[in-house]
Amino acid sequence: MKKVYIMAYSKMNLGDDLFIDMLVNKYKNVEFYSKNMQMDSPAYKQNKNLHFIDYTLDDLLNLDITDFDAFVYIGGSIFMEHAGGIERVQKLKHLAIRCKNLGIPFYYISSNFGPYETEAYKDTVSELFCHVSDVCLRDKASYELFNDIESVRYAPDAILSYKLEETKKESKTIGISVLNFKYRDKLKIYEQKYYEVLINSVKSYIKNGYKVKLFSFCQYEGDKETADLIFSKLSITEKRFVELVTYNGNIKEFLKKYSKVEYMICSRFHSLILSYLTKQKLYVLSYSNKITNV
Repeated sequence: MKKVYIMAYSKMNLGDDLFIDMLVNKYKNVEFYSKNMQMDSPAYKQNKNLHFIDYTLDDLLNLDITDFDAFVYIGGSIFMEHAGGIERVQKLKHLAIRCKNLGIPFYYISSNFGPYETEAYKDTVSELFCHVSDVCLRDKASYELFNDIESVRYAPDAILSYKLEETKKESKTIGISVLNFKYRDKLKIYEQKYYEVLINSVKSYIKNGYKVKLFSFCQYEGDKETADLIFSKLSITEKRFVELVTYNGNIKEFLKKYSKVEYMICSRFHSLILSYLTKQKLYVLSYSNKITNV
């Protein structure tokens, strides 16, 4: 049986957990290994072909990696210059070169590029892509920056092929996928206005007879803190019409509640994707070019 090492975001974020869930279930005859996950998360316990080993990126640069038949890095915003900078990309390039020299395929799945500030960072990522077997970028803006590299191609976000169970919509319900600014310093100037708009929106919808659900996609990134803040600004009467839905690793339970909502205000990237899949009437509050590009 083939063995594949997965690299992914490990902070119990719904979008990234969906990526992993799709991958390991699509290839049930493959044994997947990864460090970058929450070992105790309900999202992964049901996947018998997913295993955990304590390898860091630095380990992979020095250990014998010939036990693996392929390497996969699956994730969206994994090429942001402020997140690790050139040094991290250099390490990934060295790993890609090791794989290439050993004849081990290395794949990037459903990524986007940026934000970036320097040409040096873009050039370093270009060098990385030249040594990778296949790079699938999820938006055309990213693809057009690297389309002269043979290994680079374009395909829409992988979650667009996720098979969601059809559910009947609950009338007069509106959901809001909330966002926190703790790791988004450049957006801090919009923080108070963002909270003000959402709080006023919730109050307005309640006044017009709607039930409101506040969806938190990633507790680590502070989504639940935002939902709690909005909830705290409501009156006792208003709170009776609001439900807080927090992702805790149970993908099916979260998606079941999400898909029942009639309308959705989307702040999170994958809330846009999921709302499109569930045929919800949606409005997007874009915090990043990755959303605007899609």
